[in-house]
Amino acid sequence: MKIGRKLWLATALLTLSWIGAVGLSGVRSAASTRYFETHQQAHEAKVGAWLQWRAHTDAQDASLPASVPPEPGALNAVLAGWQAQSAPIAAALQQLQGADLAADEKQALATALERRSRIDDVVSRARQLAQAGDAEGAARLLAQEVPSRLAAARQAQQAVAESLARSAQAFKAEFKAQRETTIALAGGWAALVFVLLIGGTAFLVRSLRGGLQQAVEAARHMAGGDLSRPVPPGGRDEVGEMLRALAALQASLQQIVSEVKTSTDSITTASGEIAAGSQDLSSRTEQAASN
Repeated sequence: MKIGRKLWLATALLTLSWIGAVGLSGVRSAASTRYFETHQQAHEAKVGAWLQWRAHTDAQDASLPASVPPEPGALNAVLAGWQAQSAPIAAALQQLQGADLAADEKQALATALERRSRIDDVVSRARQLAQAGDAEGAARLLAQEVPSRLAAARQAQQAVAESLARSAQAFKAEFKAQRETTIALAGGWAALVFVLLIGGTAFLVRSLRGGLQQAVEAARHMAGGDLSRPVPPGGRDEVGEMLRALAALQASLQQIVSEVKTSTDSITTASGEIAAGSQDLSSRTEQAASN
């Protein structure tokens, strides 16, 4: 692979990795935000319904004085005041029960409603006594049984608020955990990209440096007249092409040296033959002169 292609491929991989890290963080952050907003809206709706319920029950409880007068007119006014808050309380409860309640919230609400129903039973019995003409019995019943049951109902109602608060803390903790997980994943991905960057850079530098060092060593040996040392084969990049070019150059130089050596040997042989012929001719000339 060409060096330029290697660099572009590495750049593309790193870019895609960064895009993946940013995309993962964005997707998880958006999911966490939706999770928080959804649960926050649901929690606000539950708290709003509970506050309405609490306000109407407080108004209803205030309609029952600590000492109910036994006069029929006053007693009927007290019972009418209690009944007037029944419809708003039912509406608030319907809204609260229609919300997405957790298991402990449902249990706390069921307990609160059960204790509240005990007060409704007492008020209903007192109304029956009042209708039967026993105003004193109705007042006495309210005075004896309502205060203790009212305290228990308020305690159970407060337990519903505490369960709502615990649920809010739970989903906030879950949102925090999701956010921390997103940060950890993004950090891990960034660390992986950094490791890949360092490793890829080291690999490219090592491959280029190794090929260039082989080319330099081959060129030095050829410059020193050593054409016997083979040039190592290169890869498919530009450094490999340079090594193959040096190998071709070495082969050409070896052929030239071989041809020069052959020519030199031929010249040496011819020179020897000429020298031998000249010596033979000189001997013959001297012999002929002696005769």
